[in-house]
Amino acid sequence: MIGEGECVGDVNSFLHAVDSRRLTDKGLEEHIFKKALAVLSTWSSALKSLRGTFPLSPCIFDYVVFDEASQIDMPSAIPALYRAKRAIIVGDPMQLTHIAGITKDMDTVIAEQNKLTDLNDIYPSRTRYCDVSLYKSAENSLKRRPILLSNHYRSEDQIIELCNNTFYGGRLKIMTNLDYSRYPSNLPVGVHWIDCEGEVNKHPSGSRINYQEAKQVGKIFEEVFKIIEDTDLSIGVVTPYSRQQDAINKIISQNIKPELLEKHKIKILTAHKFQGSEKDIMIFSVVLASKGNGNSDVWYNIYPQILNVALSRAKYLLYIIGDKKYCKSRKGVLGNLIVS
Repeated sequence: MIGEGECVGDVNSFLHAVDSRRLTDKGLEEHIFKKALAVLSTWSSALKSLRGTFPLSPCIFDYVVFDEASQIDMPSAIPALYRAKRAIIVGDPMQLTHIAGITKDMDTVIAEQNKLTDLNDIYPSRTRYCDVSLYKSAENSLKRRPILLSNHYRSEDQIIELCNNTFYGGRLKIMTNLDYSRYPSNLPVGVHWIDCEGEVNKHPSGSRINYQEAKQVGKIFEEVFKIIEDTDLSIGVVTPYSRQQDAINKIISQNIKPELLEKHKIKILTAHKFQGSEKDIMIFSVVLASKGNGNSDVWYNIYPQILNVALSRAKYLLYIIGDKKYCKSRKGVLGNLIVS
């Protein structure tokens, strides 16, 4: 790929410099990288790896493409933007954004101290750290609408139609072409709501748990697992809360051998950790109920992206486990999700 002679030497010098971490205060020496760049013109990197790989030099790349830009906060994006002549921002505003770690009030105080609040065209719409992602900043900076990539290829029609109507105004074109021969004939398909009233308990940390719902998830998981045990199909369980994740993980781990969990690529995660992933079968534990602390919870309206991510990870089969009557009574997006 890199040819012979001097080109090989230039690339090897660069790789050796990166590997040995011989960094100056400005990072990798620019002349070493530019010689390698002349040979290899396309690079891929995590944002956290930039300093150890590329010199801190303006406009060293003609283009920098940001993927999953809705998850990137502005401070993390700036080092890559500085190195770019042009930027292409790719993301979905209905996917989860970054976790900031500071409140909006704290953000405002810091902005006031640095006189950002005097710049109405900059703050908050383009630079507020706590809730403005790179994608949102780019969208708010444009004088024209973003380009919509409308074709969807992952999920079975009924699954993605639920998300399409609720979050995308019906704009998505469903182009999914699943290999149905991979799925057992006795395995359900599409979206199914399993009614479970339960009771929600709130932990002092803010996380919540619904034990009855967790047990129901375990029951559905076992039923599905018996059907797909001799296949290579994958299963995921997603929920908004880490305490519910832990409870479900404990129930499932007690009944399924570790080697089988690995074989079927079984993951039990919160929605934030599931973003970007997909599974043949998904089970979504809503952790909402009319009893206990559940009726004080409105995460689905504050962060509808959590709901969208949880629903759109499934390729073939999606189970929603929750208090059906209670969820139907809620205002906003949740009330629109009631399915048979």
